[in-house]
Amino acid sequence: MLGSFISGRSEPMKKKIIRIIISLILFLGVLLGGAFLVSNYFYKKAMAKLESALKETTTEACVYGTIADVDGNSQVSESTDTYRNAVIRLSYEDYAGSSVIAVNGNVPFFTDDEIVMTSYEFYSDLDKEERVGPAIACLSKDLQPTAPRDFDLSEIKPSGFINRHYPELIEEDGWLYHRCHIIGYQLAGETTNEKNLFTGTRYLNENSMLYQENAVAQYLRDYPGIHIMYRVTPIFREDELVARGVLMEAFSVEDNGGLQFCVYCFNIQPGIEIDYKTGKSEVGG
Repeated sequence: MLGSFISGRSEPMKKKIIRIIISLILFLGVLLGGAFLVSNYFYKKAMAKLESALKETTTEACVYGTIADVDGNSQVSESTDTYRNAVIRLSYEDYAGSSVIAVNGNVPFFTDDEIVMTSYEFYSDLDKEERVGPAIACLSKDLQPTAPRDFDLSEIKPSGFINRHYPELIEEDGWLYHRCHIIGYQLAGETTNEKNLFTGTRYLNENSMLYQENAVAQYLRDYPGIHIMYRVTPIFREDELVARGVLMEAFSVEDNGGLQFCVYCFNIQPGIEIDYKTGKSEVGG
């Protein structure tokens, strides 16, 4: 139809019509592309802030809790006033009987630039040891899954996943390790994303982390229009393959922290001693 409309016109008119059509196509492309850019603006802004915080930590990446000096010795900052410093300090925090501890007065480390009201998820790439990094998201009701939980993780082997069976010490199936979601399935619907799975104990997964995740999920159900900034940082000590624990942060945006927390969950299993460098384990601890 368009071809017949143009064919009956003079050459100058044909060129003019073609230019108009091209201009309209470009305009629509810019319009649609602009909408995409707007939807991703806040995501990119938050990511730039996170990446900047990680790069400041120098050499081996702050997400693994190590600042190496020229002699190769590890140094721990005593300050916990920033996300960066908290991650470094927590990598050397030893379990002392409390499986979950408050960090920074239970106030999350999100900066004003990181707090947005546009839903997104970000998962760090695996490092050279195939260890996971922080995951950050702006959660909302629309990210929560509606389908039943039905997926198989058996083919995914996170770093340090040397599982052992302790039926006399661990309830249910007796296995020590889970393939733990950094951002829980009930919050964002992620299933077999290897960037979102790490080696965690049954106790960490079903007790410590689940309690925080349930609180966030319930808040999203109670207040369907709200957004929650959410970050979970698996924390490794130096070159170990199993995380010592996870730093979990949440902040509800529209009500300025009606729900907020900042806690560190130790990756432990009562009665089991874990070699965090390799993932091997034995009775003890």
